[in-house]
Parts: sequence; structure tokens; C-alpha cells
Amino acid sequence: MNDYIILKKKDLTLERRFKTLYMNASWMRGRAQNRQRTVTGKLDVQEGSGGERWSFAIRCPYDHSDTTWGDILDLKELADEKDSLMMVDHFGDQREIVIVSGQMEYRPITPKVDGDALWVAQVVFEEVT
Repeated sequence: MNDYIILKKKDLTLERRFKTLYMNASWMRGRAQNRQRTVTGKLDVQEGSGGERWSFAIRCPYDHSDTTWGDILDLKELADEKDSLMMVDHFGDQREIVIVSGQMEYRPITPKVDGDALWVAQVVFEEVT
């Protein structure tokens, strides 16, 4: 088991490792579902395919000299990617994912604002099926 995840663009122009706060990680499984009452009062349930979701608190520095590890700017660039991303999870399994949340919250966890400052971004990924 790795103590990091790898996020990369599908065209491999950007590939970085990111540490995650494991106590803030969660794995979810669900399926698309739409429920509503018909005009006769019966319940109409439509089900779609199921999928995996992961919620991670990603820890990264403001700036990083080692290009194998991601910094806050790399994470922002990956979050802005319009295409799906590839993720290698803690177990070494590679999956095609999209970022679920429409926005990501970044917050510093050290008093510095640059250099050695550490940031945390809460993000939810969903597997593309």
C-alpha cells in the first residue's frame, strides 16, 4: 500500500504524486437513481449504473522542487482539466476518474503563505464507467 495517490492527465502531460490525509479518506459506492411519483400516485424508480467514489483530503505544499510530487498549482491545473483524469490509488490500482464537486476548497494548514506552506484540498473523485 502506498502512502500517496497519483493523479495524471490522460495525455500524460502532467503526472504527480499527492499525499492524502488517510483519516479523512472515504470510499463510497452508489448508483444513479431517479425516484418520483406518477400522476396515479405510484412510485416510479429508474436506476442507472453504479460506481465508486473516493473523498480525499489531499495534502500538498504551495511549491515543490521535486517534480514527481504535486504542489498546489499542479492540483489546480488537474482540477481545471476538462477531460477525465487517471488516478492510481493507495493500492496501486489505476482508474479513470472525474472530479465530482463543482468546486474545490483549498486551505493552508501552516502559517506560511508560500515556500514550505502546506495546503489541504478536499476533493471527491468518481470512477468513469
